[in-house]
Amino acid sequence: MPCKYFRHFIFILIFVAGDNQVSAQEHFFTLIPGWRNTKIIENDNGYTSIGINSTGYAQNHYQFSNLSFSGEVLNSWEFDIDSVLNLVSLYTNDYSSSSDNHYISGFIQENESYLSHGTLIKFNSDFSDTLKSFVYNLFPFNGTQFRSHLYTEEDKIILNGHFTNSSSIKYASLIELDTLGSIGWRRNFFCWDDCGLYPYHVLKAYDGGYFFTCMELHNLYYSDYYEKTVIIKTDSLGVEQYRLHPGIPNYHAVAGWVLPTDDGNFITAFAETDTITGSLSQNNPNSSIWLNKFSIDGDSIFAINLIDFLPLSEYGYRYDYRITQMINSPNGDIIIIGNTYNKGFILSVSQEGEGNWIRLISAPIEDARFAASFTFIYGITATSDGGYILGGYFLASTHPLYPQGIQSGFALKVDGYGCLEPGCH
Repeated sequence: MPCKYFRHFIFILIFVAGDNQVSAQEHFFTLIPGWRNTKIIENDNGYTSIGINSTGYAQNHYQFSNLSFSGEVLNSWEFDIDSVLNLVSLYTNDYSSSSDNHYISGFIQENESYLSHGTLIKFNSDFSDTLKSFVYNLFPFNGTQFRSHLYTEEDKIILNGHFTNSSSIKYASLIELDTLGSIGWRRNFFCWDDCGLYPYHVLKAYDGGYFFTCMELHNLYYSDYYEKTVIIKTDSLGVEQYRLHPGIPNYHAVAGWVLPTDDGNFITAFAETDTITGSLSQNNPNSSIWLNKFSIDGDSIFAINLIDFLPLSEYGYRYDYRITQMINSPNGDIIIIGNTYNKGFILSVSQEGEGNWIRLISAPIEDARFAASFTFIYGITATSDGGYILGGYFLASTHPLYPQGIQSGFALKVDGYGCLEPGCH
């Protein structure tokens, strides 16, 4: 698929006032090689983006790029997963690091086979080479897929993933590894008949246990199929202690993250996206984001609906919100990113559930041929100057010059208010 590179400084932003001032910074939007950027990190000389490149159907190449602090792409390189694992891989995802460890988790699928294997690859500090690679076939009859992972202070790696049974129902797993790839413990989590679990994220709690967020898939293969968020609390060995189901029973509620708050509690966000019956259109007029705060014991502290804070589209309906990541901001607020129908968004809320500001983001591509385009945001990192750098991808519709359309990863650097142009708040 052809890819053309642009660099512009015009951006579509929805304005909500903030209270604090942030010093002047570099801001930029840059299209960079690769189909999708899942993470961008800051280093001494600028930024490094980690993403996925595609060769046909298989997404079997990692794509790395180094950027200057002003957004110039300095160099880019691909990493062929097959060269290390000796299997044909179809998909990969997620990234985490400590000061001297850079791991990427995902899964591969054997050539001409539906059997998948969970993978974990350790790169050196500049991602120029691999140090270790691990392939796991924990469920040999149905396959294993790793989704994300957490690197702990005890030099342990907590992987989350899922496997599929003979009826194509997914079960979620937490797995503890040491840095040599040896399994310490493995825990499997289930729903009930015609219900599957799709894993999202794992957070270490201050009591040594974990919060494991998943999506429950109910009534699989039936017309009344629906999705619900579940938060599974475990002890330090992954043994389940309780489950929380934030949300409203008559709505899908999709979330993926739990974060700690300064008062020793925890907060999660989830999106109402549709009704159980699916009778509403994609642009659900009631689509909203909810915030739930709860204690370490699972007791609810508040549930707040942000529907009155979130903007309407030009047609009067609510945007269809999908959350892709949450982080604690340096000033103590919660930053939530994700996607609406055709835009990305950055949302700031307080730890007490009050909306601070939201920015709706459309890629600033001035070429009219790309007017019908989509902007997807997948990763955010707080930067040393008080701002944020985000990664995602831009997808444009087809036209005569590019009959297959255009898809390209991008890097977006904004200030502490989510502004590409200073002063938008």
